[in-house]
Amino acid sequence: MSDSTEHNRELLRRYIDELWSQGKLEVADEIIHPNTRNMRGTPMWDNGPQSVKQAVNEARVSAPDLTRKIDAMVGEDNMVVVLSTITGTHTSSEGNIPLPPTGVKLSMTGVAAFEIEDGKIVAEPWNHWDFRDLTVPLAKAFATRWFEEGWLSRDPEVIRQFFDEDYVGHIFGGYPGQTGQGRDAV
Repeated sequence: MSDSTEHNRELLRRYIDELWSQGKLEVADEIIHPNTRNMRGTPMWDNGPQSVKQAVNEARVSAPDLTRKIDAMVGEDNMVVVLSTITGTHTSSEGNIPLPPTGVKLSMTGVAAFEIEDGKIVAEPWNHWDFRDLTVPLAKAFATRWFEEGWLSRDPEVIRQFFDEDYVGHIFGGYPGQTGQGRDAV
């Protein structure tokens, strides 16, 4: 293995261990190229280290215990491919999971290819994550929490978490044509 290949693999270890798992956002300035190439149209790669920091921060706000573990890594020349698993507990409606907190432990495995230029990560030209691994448990927990804590107990705090003031219900009370607007109607 060449020195540059080992250096590139080390960049990805830092990207996953320090940036994602430990939330050390300042590491992005050291390992992400200032002129990233957004080859897939994802906001994470729009604006160099700043957009990567924003994406990592949003994920960590939704799940503060987020960790990302390297399952396998292959690198050659200026490309590194990483298979990794992300886990965390959804405890906040802020960040990139804008649902009332569910407390669900999430886990998702994916593979991503990274391109290195001038000793820094410049692009993520390809990745695959099965987002059903996140959305299915979140949807179940969301519906269960709403039904048990909101509907059955009629807890006003839960209703505030689940419904905006401008909410409009179109089949309110079970009768077609009836509507209700806002939290008070709920």
